[in-house]
Amino acid sequence: MGKPTGFLEYERVEAKAVSPKERIKNFNEFHTPLSEAEQRCQSARCMDCGVPFCQSGMNIKGMTSGCPLNNLIPEWNDLVYTGNWEQAYNRLHKTSNFPEFTSRVCPALCEKACTCGLNGDPVCTKENEMAIIEHAYANGLAGPKPPKARTGKRIAVIGSGPSGLAVADQLNQRGHLVTVYERADRVGGLLRYGIPNMKLEKHIIDRKIDVMKEEGIEFITEANIGQNIKAKKIMEDYDAVVLAVGASNPRDINAPGRDANGIHFAVDFLAATTKSLLDSDLTDGRYISAKDKNVIVIGGGDTGNDCVGTCIRHGCKSVTQLEMMPKAPDVRRDTNPWPQWPLVCKTDYGQEEAIAVFGHDPRIYTTTVKEFKKDKKGNLEKVVTVKLESKKDEKTGRRMMVPVEGTEQELPCELVLIAAGFLGTQKYIADAFGVELNERTNYLRSLLDRILSSEIYAQYLEAEDSYENDRTFWKNIYRRLIFSDENLGEILESQSLYWNDDMPIISTFVLKTVKRFEESAGDEQELLPMFKDEDDRIFARTLFRRALLDSNDNKKLIEQFTRNWEIERIAFMDIVIMIVALAEITSFPSIPLQVSFNEYIEIAKSYSTSKSGNFINGVLEAITSLLKKEGRLEK
Repeated sequence: MGKPTGFLEYERVEAKAVSPKERIKNFNEFHTPLSEAEQRCQSARCMDCGVPFCQSGMNIKGMTSGCPLNNLIPEWNDLVYTGNWEQAYNRLHKTSNFPEFTSRVCPALCEKACTCGLNGDPVCTKENEMAIIEHAYANGLAGPKPPKARTGKRIAVIGSGPSGLAVADQLNQRGHLVTVYERADRVGGLLRYGIPNMKLEKHIIDRKIDVMKEEGIEFITEANIGQNIKAKKIMEDYDAVVLAVGASNPRDINAPGRDANGIHFAVDFLAATTKSLLDSDLTDGRYISAKDKNVIVIGGGDTGNDCVGTCIRHGCKSVTQLEMMPKAPDVRRDTNPWPQWPLVCKTDYGQEEAIAVFGHDPRIYTTTVKEFKKDKKGNLEKVVTVKLESKKDEKTGRRMMVPVEGTEQELPCELVLIAAGFLGTQKYIADAFGVELNERTNYLRSLLDRILSSEIYAQYLEAEDSYENDRTFWKNIYRRLIFSDENLGEILESQSLYWNDDMPIISTFVLKTVKRFEESAGDEQELLPMFKDEDDRIFARTLFRRALLDSNDNKKLIEQFTRNWEIERIAFMDIVIMIVALAEITSFPSIPLQVSFNEYIEIAKSYSTSKSGNFINGVLEAITSLLKKEGRLEK
């Protein structure tokens, strides 16, 4: 999409940021958007790569690559380039409820998977997204669109964070009557009080909430279900209830002196600052102030960075950010190729501001807190840190970060902010609705409990002690308790949209692996290889490479024999299957044509429509006939 030669003609140009020392004087967003003409040039850089990883949202080595929403990025890049802003908005809104939020706070996974970034700078997709949505608001395209008909069903959504607002929007569009309950004094949840203003100004949230209200959604604030409102009443009054309460249970740091005054969770610190800012422009003093204090932030993620930037705006004396893991490389390693998420050191806005104000990066790597020291009044005055190193746990075989004796260091500190992540939802809300918690942090524990209380385990204890019985036990446990567990499925699906497609393969792989275990091997059991042999590996790599490199040519061949159908009307998966099939047919002369045909017809049965098999077979036969006639195929 975009201009065919745009990526060669135009350099990447980003929205200009206000200088660090200037922007810390306030809590405003600090990027100046490009002009419409400049934005069209940036959209022109989208290079019609054929296989747009930017919108794929796939999981590679445990990391998400591409947009998890599967935004139609090449399409709306092309529409921006051609000046068709209304259609660009329509395509963007098709997959994203709130581009006004994501274009500001998303880490731009799409850009990291952009083909243009393989050998140069990626397309400014995130900024293009913001340009589209802001143009839509400015020109009346993003206004209220109430549903044309109502179902009469009443739905309560508990929580008004990103997920609560998204589900409310979707349900309302389908004609249901939706009421959103929020325990805070303002709507927005994490968007409102978890994300600082300099990343997302709150009038942006209010603008969207006003649209949602006009579309018929009701919002009730200061409604803490399980405390000032009974869950039973909610269940009686509504046809359905959606719990979208977030993971608001913060992970703590257990170290001597934890009870000292001056230690706070990051989310409480950020929320108090934002509330005071909205209520009184910080004049009421009802926030946790970092002014003139030595601050230590525990945690190297986005929340930790937000704390650094906020502390600097308060006027802190110093700020130090502790990170347990080693510093990522400045340059991408060969073992971390595109389109994987780039595991490189990122210096975010808060760290940039710390460097500008204090002259050095605030981060200290492979370090954690060993002890909090307090004065006679119980106020925090020092923190003892200790260096960490990676060591293999002899019992589990896993590598862990462990303290290094003799590396302790004492730092002056009056304020500690814990930004160590979250452990799931708060228990009281789950208890109010009688929901059994199986969040990720407790999943292994709950799974172990189910195994220990199962009939399978009871029978295993009574059976003869033998390696074969051990192996049978593990196969039964996997089949009946692990593989079939819905909670595990949900967890894995949240990591990868394609998990359901992979389930049969993974299941077979696990069971075959267990079957191969030998008692003599002990703990050093050989795992099944990814490929059957070297020929198998070469085949897979060659097929993948040829499918990518030849995709445009093969797509043209497909278009030639589907003249009664516009290519855009053909099921996307059908096109992918035919492109890969043609790559196999043309690259592997030893494979009989009929074998390839049958192979991809079977794939179509599993991954495409009910009629795809016949359609694909017909197109492939026509194409191969042409290739034979032209002497381009020797089968």
